[in-house]
Amino acid sequence: MPVFAVEILHGNSSTLSLLTGASGLRALCSGIYLSYGRSAIELEKIIAIAPVIFGITLITFSLSNNFGFSLMTITIVGYLGCIINSIIFYIKLSKIEKIILKIAYL
Repeated sequence: MPVFAVEILHGNSSTLSLLTGASGLRALCSGIYLSYGRSAIELEKIIAIAPVIFGITLITFSLSNNFGFSLMTITIVGYLGCIINSIIFYIKLSKIEKIILKIAYL
């Protein structure tokens, strides 16, 4: 990201810090979104759509040379990345929990 901030966006260290901060904002936003207790069906819809939007937004970010637009797209990329990772972790945790419950009731 430092090379992108300097070479593509023609910025400096403050440009890099804003890009890094925008991608850090994603954790807060995705945490708030996921804390509202989504149903399993809704999570399946999100996991189906989010990677497509993630890929499109990441390509858009890599092709952008406008700082404001890059700031917006890197925030969306980070947000969707956090959502995807959290849902995958939740699914894995659910499977482990079911296995433990089966073992406990044997």
